[in-house]
Amino acid sequence: MLEAPQSQYLLDVLLECAANTNNTQNGNKEGSGTLIPVKKGSTGVPLVVPVMLSTVDAISHLRIHLPKDLRPLSSRETAWKAVQEIRRRWPKAVPLLDPIENMGIKDGDFKTLVQVSPLGFRFSPLTADIENASP
Repeated sequence: MLEAPQSQYLLDVLLECAANTNNTQNGNKEGSGTLIPVKKGSTGVPLVVPVMLSTVDAISHLRIHLPKDLRPLSSRETAWKAVQEIRRRWPKAVPLLDPIENMGIKDGDFKTLVQVSPLGFRFSPLTADIENASP
């Protein structure tokens, strides 16, 4: 049985996680890989986390310049500040990547496919629960 291409690729994403993510909590051993998202209004630590391609709903056409090495905390914090600035400028939704306009695709069949299945901005059900949680 062939696996779907989405299950074969991982993306590294920058996520803000609770400051005590790697500490022993609820019986989890330190470094167990359990990540705790930050509740709305709280602050945390930006971490680079690998996620499967299938978990991505949409891609923005906005681009930020990243430091060469995201391992130091200061580099991750700099990148996270850029993400926060984007969220401040586009509070409702970031502009999504339009493959026809932004990537210059001229193929007529592809244009038809994009018209049949337009992508809209959606929040993941997981992040919606976190954002609505009381602090």
